[in-house]
Amino acid sequence: STLSGSVFVDSNQNCTLDSAEYIIEYAYVTATSAVTGITYYGITDWNGMYNITVDDTGTYNLQMANYEQQCANYTICGNQSQNVTISVLGAPSLNNNFSASYTSGYDLTLHPGWTSANPGFQKEY
Repeated sequence: STLSGSVFVDSNQNCTLDSAEYIIEYAYVTATSAVTGITYYGITDWNGMYNITVDDTGTYNLQMANYEQQCANYTICGNQSQNVTISVLGAPSLNNNFSASYTSGYDLTLHPGWTSANPGFQKEY
């Protein structure tokens, strides 16, 4: 059986690859069997498409591995659980598309850690 789909940046979060959005090449996608725990791997091609061949029927949890450490949330469009079930051996599961959505603004908070009590040390600003 084959699990397939695409990975792209979904700026307007409509789960459709629009002309102003772009695909993500060479992204790693994993499918982990809920029964055996075996993980199968795939990678997107230059069109952002991936195919993962699995050995058995059952439920698989799909994840996109974020090795580039991009600040994005990768989810399967319309499937929050990210679980896909193969009922018939050899049957394909198509259009398991991952969309990357970015939050606006910064996601970093800095705190200098200065307090009024610092015994034995002199503060310099």
